[in-house]
Amino acid sequence: MAFTYDLSKLSETPLYQVRFRLGDTTEDTASFQDEEITYALSCSNNDVLRTCIDCINALLPRLAQQPDFKVGPYTETEKTRSYDYWVKVLAELKSKLASYNPPIAQEPTGATIFHYDMMGVNEYGPTHSPRYL
Repeated sequence: MAFTYDLSKLSETPLYQVRFRLGDTTEDTASFQDEEITYALSCSNNDVLRTCIDCINALLPRLAQQPDFKVGPYTETEKTRSYDYWVKVLAELKSKLASYNPPIAQEPTGATIFHYDMMGVNEYGPTHSPRYL
């Protein structure tokens, strides 16, 4: 398993863009390995925002499995804080995804399938008179 992050290549490498958006830029505290992010990128056609959402969805069950513990008067609830944080980040990313405009449809490349009289009506309409043909 590997961890890489090069700030100088941030604008050209989707892996580093995902790490940047998730704040997963320090090897000591990394939540994801390069292979995990690369797999998520391949599943989402290199869409960084969708990959971030997929990564957080993969991270939440891991966080939910970490137990809170109490030793005497000391209580550790790191899981709850980090879980709530990632749920909030996930909601923000989903709202950004919903606000993106879909791409414009491409021009059709095949032959048209619609034509006059395709419904079998033998009567002429106003645009089917000889002067329009």
